[in-house]
Amino acid sequence: MSIETTTAGGETATVVSPPRSTVATVVGAAVLVVLWGTLQLWGLGRMPFHTHGEAREALVVWEITHQGEWVLPLRDGPTGAEVPSKPPLFHWMGALISLAQGRTDEWSIRLPSALLSLGGVLATYGAGVALWGTVAGLTGATIVMTSFEWQRAATGARVDMTLTFGLLVAFFSYLFFVRSGGRRWLVPFYGGMAFAVLAKGPVGVALPGLLIVVLCALQRDASPLWRLRLVRGLIAVAVIAGLWYVLALIEGGFAFFGKQVLNENVYRMFSSSEYEGGHRHGVIYLFLTLLAGFLPWTLFVPGPVIALWRERRRLSADDPRVYMLLWMAVVFGLYALAVSKRSVYLLALYPALGLLVGWWWAGKWNATETRSADEPRWWLIVLRVVALGAAGIVTVLLLATVIERAGLPLVEWVGRFFSPEASLYTDWVAEALRHHALASVALFAAAVAALWWVAQALRAAGPGRWRGVLVGVVATLGVADVFAQQILLPQIGVHRTYRDLMPAVRRVAGGETVAFYRTFDYVAAYYWGGRINNYQGDLDAAAPPYLLMTRQQWEQLSAAERAPFALVPLPAGEETMGNDRLILVHKRVA
Repeated sequence: MSIETTTAGGETATVVSPPRSTVATVVGAAVLVVLWGTLQLWGLGRMPFHTHGEAREALVVWEITHQGEWVLPLRDGPTGAEVPSKPPLFHWMGALISLAQGRTDEWSIRLPSALLSLGGVLATYGAGVALWGTVAGLTGATIVMTSFEWQRAATGARVDMTLTFGLLVAFFSYLFFVRSGGRRWLVPFYGGMAFAVLAKGPVGVALPGLLIVVLCALQRDASPLWRLRLVRGLIAVAVIAGLWYVLALIEGGFAFFGKQVLNENVYRMFSSSEYEGGHRHGVIYLFLTLLAGFLPWTLFVPGPVIALWRERRRLSADDPRVYMLLWMAVVFGLYALAVSKRSVYLLALYPALGLLVGWWWAGKWNATETRSADEPRWWLIVLRVVALGAAGIVTVLLLATVIERAGLPLVEWVGRFFSPEASLYTDWVAEALRHHALASVALFAAAVAALWWVAQALRAAGPGRWRGVLVGVVATLGVADVFAQQILLPQIGVHRTYRDLMPAVRRVAGGETVAFYRTFDYVAAYYWGGRINNYQGDLDAAAPPYLLMTRQQWEQLSAAERAPFALVPLPAGEETMGNDRLILVHKRVA
């Protein structure tokens, strides 16, 4: 066992760290890399952009790579060229990867999120190994990587994983700075904050700063503040991140200041009436999204909660578990105050929550016996019911796949009992099952076996119970993610995207002007492959030759308004996609 010297409050304390094996640590890291490659890197560019959020960020990357606008790239938007809502660090990374590979596409734009996910997972693993051993680190990092919200952010073209990576580097660096007293930790601490600011704004400084203040207040010790070299550190952050803000302000003026500084940071936090944006929810909503986003590991949170409650009298302010709790409370608390609330905002607390569950699981893994007092019977029953219920659902999907493969449209028939929009999705699910029947059957069978393994492990006694549960849950999540990322979501994305429609529109229009008519779609704008106009006028002689509008807009026009225009035939299948889909109309020749 190794000994570390820790300086806390000016006094020297001796800390005994858990025994670690270099070989085991390297193997654990390799396991995480393989798992990441399977769940987050494999097929990263297969699914086309089909959501507004991804396409909005993709348009910014396109502007950088095609127009050379590195400081403040203005993307196409509903009112013309618009200032992006977030700083450009994510977009810079996507642009550099795109330039390196010679094209800007789904893979190059999503890759920064995936790479930063791997970096965050490995940092979580390293922290867990240093604090509680290899099993705790590996379990905690695996839990973080396979949680629903983290997986979604890691495979999407959004800025949230960029912010999360910067924050977790700052949070972990401060923890080990306090524990070891080593000033070398100040470099990643301030570097992480600068990274986070360039990813999403001043929150990159506010969250670590708030955590430090709360921790010092709890410990009744302000000495860490003096050892942080705050003046030098904050000047470094201001120079690194502030330089871009100055350049963007010079280039964008009040349009930039009003959107990125006031609306996204001041009004979002303090002024519900001034804030121009959606996602206005209460604190309960935010808490529920945390429970949903951390699934399926939310079901296992009672374990560490019970264990920490039983040890509450032995916990001290300098205990790393207390640090993790404060980390979670600060992140949740700040966003609870904000006007706008989204589940992905809480992504920065997942490493702390994952490590707490990993610490608890490592205790069960290494225990010679399991104390039933730590595992309420009702909780084990709930876990087993959930495992068996999930196995039943997957079995139904397996049978549905076999039936669809046999030529019986079972899934489409079920979809007829739902709304037209929902029935479209059931049609696409059925299509995915038919086209990938053998792979789907194999994956569903593996998931059923893994869930059955979990249910059986929960009936066992002793430490083997939790080892079996962990292996079974991770196996189930691996199978589920492969099915979703490689089979289901790409099939849905192909139907929801405009990747094929917009090149067809360009071919039809030739060199004539095409414009959106009183509508705008970021996905269509991205796949247009260039700047596209936005026409807000009347349907008269001044209108562009070709107009893009939704089918609903077209049908709501009077006969007189539609008379000067004719529908242009769309690619096969577009006519069945719903009233919110874009159509193309052409001005009739006089």
